[in-house]
Amino acid sequence: MEEAARLSGIEQSRRACAGTGCAICITCEEPIPVARRAAVPHAQRCTGCQQHHEGVGRGR
Repeated sequence: MEEAARLSGIEQSRRACAGTGCAICITCEEPIPVARRAAVPHAQRCTGCQQHHEGVGRGR
């Protein structure tokens, strides 16, 4: 299980470096809208999950 998680992380990093991003959000597993993927080709999360991940709106 640990090996599978490690390989998944490596694959995600490769996609991010290549600028291909993901079609499915790595957090909520919902499709990432085409407009977001066009604006941020390396996106791995949908906008809502990315904002939550970055702590937007929590008054950091």
